[in-house]
Amino acid sequence: TAAVEARVEDLLPRMTLREKIGQMIMDIENTFEFAPDIGGYMFGAGGLDEAPNSPERWRARQNELQAASSNTRLGIPLILGADTVHGQNIISGGTVFPHNIGLGCTRNSSLLREIARITAEECTTSGLDLAFAPTLAVARQITWGRTYESYSEDTNLVRSLTSDFIEGLQENGVEATAKHWVADGGTVNGEDAGDVVLTEQQIMDIHAAPYIDAIASDVGSIMIS
Repeated sequence: TAAVEARVEDLLPRMTLREKIGQMIMDIENTFEFAPDIGGYMFGAGGLDEAPNSPERWRARQNELQAASSNTRLGIPLILGADTVHGQNIISGGTVFPHNIGLGCTRNSSLLREIARITAEECTTSGLDLAFAPTLAVARQITWGRTYESYSEDTNLVRSLTSDFIEGLQENGVEATAKHWVADGGTVNGEDAGDVVLTEQQIMDIHAAPYIDAIASDVGSIMIS
């Protein structure tokens, strides 16, 4: 929006180099120490040091972090995210959904939208702004140890599920993350985050196509491999 653009234009000239770098970093937050120059926090399964691992406890923690952020020099809010490929399953009582390779077998985009909606609701109740999902890998190398994160080896099938999942999250208040750019399912010998030996056209046709759809759906962010 115009208001956001104006705010950005106001902030940038006043930011130090450290503050600008900090906005490009997402820290893995595992302590009660605050890093005021960091732009975002990623919460994992060990994100809380003390029990209970409940949505209420998570939300209280996120509120504490945001309060600390608002008291910094420029008051730039944090982005709080977690890995939710299988739902917001890192909280007690969170819904755990099947692996993506199984969901791809359903070929049911409406089901994916509903899964994303539920995930968004559970993210919101635990104070999260950002979901690290969906995975848009096209798994062409079966020795890759994360093939289960891919909906399919078929690019068109992955594409058919992309927009509904993203919209299911974002229409319910949580930003989506398309990952992992690009061709993570086609590396040499299946090495995770390894090299890809393909032509540019092959990469675009096979592996990048779902990301084009994601961008068209206004996906909130893209995670690199």
